[in-house]
Amino acid sequence: MYCNIRNAYTAEGMPPIGRSDHIMVHLLPTYVRKLKAQKPISKTNKVWSKESVEELNGCFAYTDWGIFKDSCSDLNELTDTITEYIKLCEDNIILKKTVKIYSNNRSSITNELIEKIRHKQHLWHSDDHQEARKAQKELDKAIANRKEEYKQKIEQHFKNNNLRSTWEGFKMITGYKKKTSTHNEWSSDAEWAEQLNTFQVQENFHLFINHFN
Repeated sequence: MYCNIRNAYTAEGMPPIGRSDHIMVHLLPTYVRKLKAQKPISKTNKVWSKESVEELNGCFAYTDWGIFKDSCSDLNELTDTITEYIKLCEDNIILKKTVKIYSNNRSSITNELIEKIRHKQHLWHSDDHQEARKAQKELDKAIANRKEEYKQKIEQHFKNNNLRSTWEGFKMITGYKKKTSTHNEWSSDAEWAEQLNTFQVQENFHLFINHFN
């Protein structure tokens, strides 16, 4: 089989159809979607609200901080003790939310867009095609607005001279991936070492010739 991408498919022999003298060839793509190649990651985030912040401030206001000072022998122990106490108060007061992060998630996709997509699909499967077309127009408009917002966000990083965030945004948009080492292109370590030796010998030979010229 000829295609514009090398090693894009793997061939698997299949039995012939009926009395045919030609076997069938089943072509399987070697590419694996990113969603299937990597498992989703569960991440726990703290949900900060106005009520929880006020409750946390009240907890700190009624805390007798002198107890920590009297029970600690040096500044390092006092710092560690107070830090652990603050973390304990946060864990007991601030609500937590566990979310799944999939490998194909994009920061430009928000929950609002996902809800609009689900709403449109629900209308279409319910045979309400007219309302589904209206929902599609609203979805297209929301996607365009979100792209514009994300574009302005990247431009703002560039104006603020935040090159790291700007470069990460460009990599996500363009799908840029860092090239792997050329060591993976060789079939074995012995072949890789032989190529390095040949290159080194050639370099030394050129240096030797140039020395006498």
